[in-house]
Amino acid sequence: QPEPEPDEPTATLQFDDQESDGTNVTVASANLSDGGYIAILDENGSVIGATDYLESGPQENVTVPLLEPLNESANLTAQAHLDTNGNQTLDFLTSNGTEDGPYTMNDTPVTDDAVVTVSEEPTNGTDEPTATLQFDDQESDGTNV
Repeated sequence: QPEPEPDEPTATLQFDDQESDGTNVTVASANLSDGGYIAILDENGSVIGATDYLESGPQENVTVPLLEPLNESANLTAQAHLDTNGNQTLDFLTSNGTEDGPYTMNDTPVTDDAVVTVSEEPTNGTDEPTATLQFDDQESDGTNV
């Protein structure tokens, strides 16, 4: 009699269309049966952001920092990843995909897509204001301009 297959790890993701200041995105909900990570992929399938290690079980409103800020709106994909080597560090990129691969269902990675619209105003309120100042050529007494 054949041995029953061990339960495959399962994951669900909900990645809704959203506005962002371009530095991070939010996954509305995630449930990773064995813990792991959520990676954000661009339209070419390149990883552009990822969470730190997430414990198993349901998670709500997971903020995912992006490696480089988005400067324009984009169609992005959230993908659930396992922690196959148990070190609580996402090694998918550094191992060329051999470690910490995606959760799969029917041999297809567990993903969800969203349109992320980059807004002009920072959405988190923590960005420092920026200013520019330009002086034209002028004479000075060395104290005041």
